[in-house]
Amino acid sequence: MRKYLIGIVLLLVVGGFAFVSLGGIKWLDSMGFRGQERVLRSRVEGYWEARLKGNAQEVAQFQHPDQREVFDPGMLVTESYEIVDLRVDGDTAVANVDLVTYIKHPLLSAHTQDAQVRDEWVQVDGTWYRAVQPVSLGQMIRAMQEKSRTASQEMQEQPEGEEQATP
Repeated sequence: MRKYLIGIVLLLVVGGFAFVSLGGIKWLDSMGFRGQERVLRSRVEGYWEARLKGNAQEVAQFQHPDQREVFDPGMLVTESYEIVDLRVDGDTAVANVDLVTYIKHPLLSAHTQDAQVRDEWVQVDGTWYRAVQPVSLGQMIRAMQEKSRTASQEMQEQPEGEEQATP
């Protein structure tokens, strides 16, 4: 029995080496086991390359079809990027990207600023898109109403005769 187990272990070890040396990893990639991450990385790189060029039409191709908007970099210029982490979870993914940016304005000197952004991506019909989730006007109004309501409640709870402390 022991010889049988040693034989199986030896066969698995030798088979594993043969699998790797004969291109088994490439075969796994071709079967899609690691292909989604590679496809997504290509899309993320494409998006940031378009941002580097400041090409609005090209940037729009990477935005979610329901959230396409005209890219207007304004004064913010992306000088360089590096994808530092990429995580795929089914049809959603997150890319953490290190950026070097600066503000382009005739009255300002071009001091670069390092930042890291968290890009959310979704897969729709087999294509990865950057998911932009802008705050809607309705969300802004609700947030302002809540802030106003909280301030009113605090003022009502304050006993008469006490003055409100000023910061």
